Amino acid sequence: MTLRFLDLTVLLKFLAIEVKDQPNNHQDTAKGAKALYKQLKLMSSRAQQRRQLLTLSDEQLDDIGITRAQVFEEVNKPFWKA
Repeated sequence: MTLRFLDLTVLLKFLAIEVKDQPNNHQDTAKGAKALYKQLKLMSSRAQQRRQLLTLSDEQLDDIGITRAQVFEEVNKPFWKA
């Protein structure tokens, strides 16, 4: 499995536990952790959507107006890039 398609679910759960367990003495740290969690969740969602594109048939791709070549171009992007 390549890093592009890494399922970040476990990492996101770990970060959620870490943020919840930290004392609220450092609000800036908590805000930073929440921002990181939000960004990682976005990247995970992006990777999942790209994997789903691979499962679409040519007819379905035609319905949404993209070609198989465009799918491969999108899927080959790293999960951290939009």
